[in-house]
This record gives sequence, structure tokens and C-alpha cells, in this order.
Amino acid sequence: LIKDVQVKSSKLWLKKALWKMGLKTISNVVDITNYAMMLLGQPLHAFDKDKIGTNILIREGNPSETLKALDKKDYEVNGLMVIADERKPIALAGIIGGLESAVSSNTKNIFLESALFDPYAVRKASKSLKISTDASYRFERGVDINISLIASLFAANLIQKETNAKIVGYKEVIKKDLPKKVFFLPMNDYIRYTDLEFDRQKVSGILSSLDIPHKPMRCGVEFEVPSHRYYDIDSHIDLIEEIVRVMDFNSFESKLLSLIPKPSDKKDIIYDMKNRLTGLGLKEVINLSFDRIEDYDALGLEKPSVEVKNPILPSFRFLRRYLTPSMLRLADQNIKKHIYDFAIFEIADVFKEDSLSTHLCILLVGNKRTYPKTKWSIHHIKEILKAINKDIAFGFSDYRFLHPYQQGAVIFEDRPVGFFGLADQDIVLCELELPKASKQVNIREISKYPPVVRDLSLIMSIDFDVQKLIFFIRSFFKDLLEDVVVFDFYKGEQIEEDKKSVGVRLSLRALDRSLEDQEVNALMDRLLELL
Repeated sequence: LIKDVQVKSSKLWLKKALWKMGLKTISNVVDITNYAMMLLGQPLHAFDKDKIGTNILIREGNPSETLKALDKKDYEVNGLMVIADERKPIALAGIIGGLESAVSSNTKNIFLESALFDPYAVRKASKSLKISTDASYRFERGVDINISLIASLFAANLIQKETNAKIVGYKEVIKKDLPKKVFFLPMNDYIRYTDLEFDRQKVSGILSSLDIPHKPMRCGVEFEVPSHRYYDIDSHIDLIEEIVRVMDFNSFESKLLSLIPKPSDKKDIIYDMKNRLTGLGLKEVINLSFDRIEDYDALGLEKPSVEVKNPILPSFRFLRRYLTPSMLRLADQNIKKHIYDFAIFEIADVFKEDSLSTHLCILLVGNKRTYPKTKWSIHHIKEILKAINKDIAFGFSDYRFLHPYQQGAVIFEDRPVGFFGLADQDIVLCELELPKASKQVNIREISKYPPVVRDLSLIMSIDFDVQKLIFFIRSFFKDLLEDVVVFDFYKGEQIEEDKKSVGVRLSLRALDRSLEDQEVNALMDRLLELL
């Protein structure tokens, strides 16, 4: 609180300073708050103390409340963070002050506010009201969490000096202390993301230059996020970015990727298949992966066996075993909407109890869109299949839902891979299994039980291959081992010259039970005996 203020034009030094900063001058009091903001990064606001109440608080705006701001516009503040007295809002917190409580040439006493506002709340209000100020720009990005009092005292002393005023006192209100942010930067992560050696001395020097408190450790660096970077650094990855930024990104040597991903055989086959089918005039459709078992009973197809535990609909609780039922349902829906002529296809995964494969289903309904009109037949299906792959052959089949004399089997590499036929007088379809990718992908069930993590620190010969150790650990634990990683590597002081220290982290998890400490400890003891 500052009394006996003389509000007038600012002195020349202050005007020049603000001009250089790109700000216009208003009055000595307002100019000083802007000057302090530009120097320290903390927005401040001066209220005319005689125009506001005695009980100042920060709260959410009520549904019926509005605020006439310094830009002379009225804003609805419902649900937004405001500074208010006993009667009404006097400012939009962190954005703009109210016109009624603004400092003017008649102001004698001022209430100087310096606060730390939640960046999310300020951003929400700024975006919803479409108003952006120097204050909101800073609060949205996060200001120094420890600068509020320093900035207010700096501005108050300058106001006292420049306006012959008197500082009556100040009150500091702390709603809650923000927790410290302490992270650990592992050496392995630094090497992984930068492809550089972990130079402790260099990293420590950079962190010191950035005023980031830190403590070098054996396998990394522990650091505390300083107050002026509190909203900016959220993990050790952010710290790596800061270190690399100081090193200069342009100084890094350009390198090719050590691993070039190989294209998937399966993706190539599907991509080529879709291009061929669309080129033949068919349109691709995508159905849900769930089916009703009643449809399989009606068609006489092998029933699906993979049941979903939480189906989106009670009747559609099985993963598809064939694409045909869902394609026939789609045909029925289109015919009911008076769409009688169309040619569609779907390529999707189907599920058996112990395997997954990819199927192609083609559905031809009504007439071919040519002039004159030609009715779709099984001969058209054969032509399409031959266009896809000339090595496809045809044999005999016996499906209950297909016409007994207008159906057949699709043969590829001397084995049946599907069927085709007339399902109705206006519907011709086929379904076949596509060739598998050259590499089989194994899928492991996800356990619902928590993992047990154990760390091993082993000293071994400097020539010993760590990969052999990993292989032995995997063969020892077998299915219980979920993951094994090397998290530490050290050679130097306190270890013999021909030795090295390797830290290995094991993650153990069972599919059918929670692992007890007693069981895990016994396994670890046995492992150490064998090692």
C-alpha cells in the first residue's frame, strides 16, 4: 500500500527506457509497473486504493458479473479468474485491470498488486475473451515463481522515489507452496538422445551457466529445476535439450540412421491389392471388427472363438472369423436404402483362437455399371481374382449359403484359401485369405499383475561380452522375464584396471499370479550362484 502519490508524466529517463523497450508512456506510476515487468519479467498492476474495497481476493467470476476493462470494453467473467473486492470484480487476473479502479491524475493512494497466477487459468481467459496483453503473454508461459515479492518491492521503492510517496506496508499471501521439481538425468539417456559421450565436467559447466542447481552422480546428474524455469522444464529430456542448445545444434555431425526400416511384405501386398481393386472400379469399405454368432449359424460358417470381454454391444461380442457376415449385412443395409448396384471390397484381419490372418472379401451387387447394363456373375468374380493374381486357380466347394451349382473354391499354391459364389440372385461374393508376411509376428498376452523390478550390479572382466550375460538371464528366467536393460556401465577408480562394473535392471512379471518377494529373492539367489 502506497500513500500520497503524485501521479504525473514520467521523467525523461523512464520515458526513454520504455521507448527503447517498445512501450508507450502513460503516467509515472503505470510506467514504473511496466518498467519493472520488462526488467524482472513479473507483471504488476496498480489500483486506485480509494476506488476499491478493503477485502481483496482472487476468485472465479459469477454468471451475472461483467468487467469494464482498461480497453473500455465490457467482458463477461463467468467462470474466469478475477481479482475482486467485496462488491465486484476489479481486474481480470493476469490479463487486464478494470477501468473503474484505474490510476488517474487524481489518484492519491495506490494498491500495488504482484501475484503468481496459474498459466492454464490465464490462457483459458485470454483465449475465451480474445484479449492478449503483455501481462497475459508472460503469465501464459509461466513467470519466476519466486519473483513476485522482489518485483513488488522494486516497483514500490521506485514509485516512492519518483512520486514523493510513502510506503505504508505490504502483505504477502501464499495460498500454497509449489513442490520442488527434482529429476535425475541418466547417463544412458543422455548418450541415447545426443549420440555424444557423457562429459561430466562439460555438462556440469553448462548447467552452472544456466543457473540450474545440480549434483553429478556416478551414472548421471541429479538436478533441481530453478524457479525461473519452473513451468518450462518438466523432465530430464528437457534438460538434455537445454544442454544441447548451449552446445549449438549446428556443431553436431550429421549422421545417417544406423538402422533403415525394411518395408513390410504384408503392407506391400495389401497396398498393391487395394490399388488393383480400385483400378477395377471397386470401392473399399471398412466394417466393425465385431460379429454376431447368430449370423454364422445362419450361414453355416465356422463360428468365431475370440470373445471380447467388454463389447460395445451385447450381441456383437465376438471378433470376426470371416468378413462375409458383415459384408452381407452391409449389402442388406444398402438395398433397404434403394441402392441396388454396387461393387465393394474389404481387406481386414480376422481372428482365430491362436492366430490372426488377413482376408479379402469382394461383394458384387446388382448390375455392373456399364452400358448396356450387365448383371454381376461368378465369372466377373473369377476375372477380378485373376487380375489380382494370375496364379489363382479354382476348385469345388460346398457352402450352404451359396448356390449349389454356382460356387467354388479359390486355390493358391495348391491349397484352398477361400471361396466364391452366388449368395443371392443379385449378390455375388468371394472371400480368401491373403498370403502371410515373410516374418511371423508373435504376440504376448499382457499380464494384469504388477511387475517386480530388481537391479544387479556386477563386476566382470573388461573383455566379457555383456550380450552373453543378457542371453543367460533371458534363458534363466524364461517367460517370467518381461524386460532386461543395462542401465549403468563404469570403469575407472575403485575398480581394477582389467575389470568393469555393469548395472542390469530386470523386470519380472507372471501372467497368472503376483510374484512374491520370497519367490523372486530365491530366483535371484540362484541366478547369482550360477553367475
